[in-house]
Amino acid sequence: MTLVTLARAEDLFGKLRSEDEQAPDRKFEVEPNSALEAIIRSFERTLESRIGSAYRDAAEIHKGFTVRAEDIEKFSLICPSYGQNEIFNLAAFIYLNELIRSCCDPDIVIHTSRLKTPLSNLCRSNEDKNITIYGDVGIHLGDRMKSGLVHVHGSAGDYVGEAMRGGEIIIEGNAGPSIGPGMEDGTIRINRDDLGLASSLGEGMTLGRIFYRGKLVVQHGVRL
Repeated sequence: MTLVTLARAEDLFGKLRSEDEQAPDRKFEVEPNSALEAIIRSFERTLESRIGSAYRDAAEIHKGFTVRAEDIEKFSLICPSYGQNEIFNLAAFIYLNELIRSCCDPDIVIHTSRLKTPLSNLCRSNEDKNITIYGDVGIHLGDRMKSGLVHVHGSAGDYVGEAMRGGEIIIEGNAGPSIGPGMEDGTIRINRDDLGLASSLGEGMTLGRIFYRGKLVVQHGVRL
């Protein structure tokens, strides 16, 4: 393992932005033979030489371990320690999505505010999970999402909720310029947009609703 096995959570949380939720002051250990250790070891192998098998490697973690919400949250806090490049960005979203999918807990917290570049493609095909993200996210948040909730305490890139089939996405910051393209159902709420209303709302949308600062602006593909 290339990371130190003892991580001070109070130091990690202390680096979060002031608007992020502050966690209790505590230490967490990467316990031997734990789900978190398995996640880290698998992720580091992927970064070193196995990006081509990232989907398979990430999906296999839950076969030997029960993945809990706290494992995913800790992993998201550790991620910035690796630095960021194209391989990291690809591997990180693959692992986070697979961990979310296999998690036995319904409510999950992810921290992204310490990443230099927001991760794209998060929460793809989410089903039944309630995911809270503290920090910004990249493009294609919640693609083909089926149900559940994704609540971003930050901004999102382009194509939020593309081909979304159900559930709800809440963005507390900016989003767009394209929101909800090809939506089949579900709800998207943009609660604050300093850049002005997105230029493309619900293009190709059949069902669903898009709210802008609390106001319903698109319903079932019709801009109101």
